[in-house]
Amino acid sequence: MTNRQTTQDPYFEAHVFCCTNERPAEHPRGSCKARGGEELREYMKAQAKARGLNDRVRINSSGCLDRCELGPCVVIYPDGIWYAYKNEADVDEILDRHIIGGEVVERLVIAPDQQPSSPVASPAENPAKLHLKISAIEDLTANIKRYVLVAEDGGELPPFQAGAHINIDTAIDVTRSYSLANDPAVRGHYEIAVKREVEGAGASGWMHDALQVGSVIEASAPANNFTLDQKAGAHILVAGGIGITPVLSMARQLMREGADFAFHYCATAAEDAAYVDEITKEFAERAHFHFDGGDPAKGIDLEKVLASQGDDTHLYVCGPGGLMDAVIDAARARNWSEDVIHYEFFTPKAAQNTEDDGSFTVRISSTGQELEVPSGQTILETLRANGLEVASACEGGICGTCKTTPLGGAADHRDQVLNEGEQSKNQSVILCVSRAQAGEVLVLDL
Repeated sequence: MTNRQTTQDPYFEAHVFCCTNERPAEHPRGSCKARGGEELREYMKAQAKARGLNDRVRINSSGCLDRCELGPCVVIYPDGIWYAYKNEADVDEILDRHIIGGEVVERLVIAPDQQPSSPVASPAENPAKLHLKISAIEDLTANIKRYVLVAEDGGELPPFQAGAHINIDTAIDVTRSYSLANDPAVRGHYEIAVKREVEGAGASGWMHDALQVGSVIEASAPANNFTLDQKAGAHILVAGGIGITPVLSMARQLMREGADFAFHYCATAAEDAAYVDEITKEFAERAHFHFDGGDPAKGIDLEKVLASQGDDTHLYVCGPGGLMDAVIDAARARNWSEDVIHYEFFTPKAAQNTEDDGSFTVRISSTGQELEVPSGQTILETLRANGLEVASACEGGICGTCKTTPLGGAADHRDQVLNEGEQSKNQSVILCVSRAQAGEVLVLDL
């Protein structure tokens, strides 16, 4: 941590005040709590502890900081720097660059004269991209390639949590999300694996055919909708096919931490499964392979796998839709709480017909602008048609890139990002697929 000039020796080198103020639902200014301020403060406290900062930095909740429309807000003293932060990646950047490095994170700064009509850049709007160079490519199976990505300038890459993904911009004008497979403790490179999808939009084909060692690509900073619960006493990891990538990252972190976990990998055959040799070597008896030869009845025995549930056991699953539905349904049938079932879909469900849906209104909290979302059009399409740019990637409700906070009104959730518990809390909405009931006014934190 850098030395800072003060009038006396401070008890703490930095004091961080995170606004968690709450206003009544549908208040025109919204509030930092409604925008996720409380969860971000808790994450910041946990990450500060993980970085060994507790003796030097104090992180507190604060009442209203009166920058509500730009929030969630945080102010750091003695520096007097105000930030608007939107997600965990922003928290990591504030801790690493500002608290530890003494560098102001300019893209998150709230200027003294900042107005809601000229909001700070959110992660969805931030134009900054990572420039990643491909340092290695390897065939893992006949149709899966591993890519090792390093910073083009040779520096350290932004931190990430196990389960995270990056959004890669392709030369065919589509953006696709790819999960990171390496241990989050590794900061020198990112590792992804890409399966060639013959019936896809062409992004995987471009990755396989156009990219070479030395190629430079643009990508977003890591984001995460599929996180490990650090409070869990035990973990059951289930991966299928290319869904191995985020689960492998989780297993590597848990192994390093000496956590209690079991790792199950499902595929048609060993030759179709990526990372088999590495998994066998790294995890030994913790790893269990299930090769069904194309007959799901001969695959993973979910009754046996889920029978080991304890009071604090959490379940994580990623893979083909059929496997995921089977695992999630089996857990629910055993009365597992939604709070301990974690999942990430790689393939969107068939788009739901919206032609018969009634129109509703979205109100932009920061400006008060109201827009009608007609039948047959998504919220994302309506926003763009009115000149409001919101970042997206999959546009099928599975990546969470367009996730936004609703400050008022009830969303009609149609995504595969939020679990049932998260949807019922109505604290997030995925703009590319979700809607609201006819006549509803949905207030958005944009």
